[in-house]
Amino acid sequence: LPLPTNLEGTSVRINGVVAPLFFVSPGQVNFLIPESVQTGAAVIEIGAASGASSRQTVSLAQAAPSLFTSNAQGTGAPAALATRDGVAFREVGKPDGTPNPVGVGDYLVLFGTGFRNAPRRSVEVTVSGQPVPLLYVGPQGTYAGNDQLNLQIPPGLKGMVDLVLSVNGKSATRVRIRVD
Repeated sequence: LPLPTNLEGTSVRINGVVAPLFFVSPGQVNFLIPESVQTGAAVIEIGAASGASSRQTVSLAQAAPSLFTSNAQGTGAPAALATRDGVAFREVGKPDGTPNPVGVGDYLVLFGTGFRNAPRRSVEVTVSGQPVPLLYVGPQGTYAGNDQLNLQIPPGLKGMVDLVLSVNGKSATRVRIRVD
């Protein structure tokens, strides 16, 4: 950090504000929307070293939740950590997307994007359809654009269950955990 604003001669502007870049290739540009950019209609302009440019108008929302998954495909187990004691952490998902077991009472630390700026009262998580109290919702702190969500697995769960994050009724990626 800070992220670069120019990679291989490529730059991005959103409503005239220079955006930090994660990755650039001939067919893809990954960037972070600067916090100073307002929600609503936004013009994204991408300029390449070759002189080529692209311009598109999009709508930016205050929150567009998504949870990262362990297989990076948007399916299966979350890219998350579990702990019973806050000292020893273990991965919740395997690289193929299958879950490692978690226990009732374990604390989960989930990672995603698009929910850090949502009003806390608008953020909800259900596990097996049951609402779960949230212990933390906000920036992850180390990686740009990475949000974090902490919760505790409630009693009464067993087996493969769905974990669903929603913000203002808009659901994120549904992930699966295994409670033993």
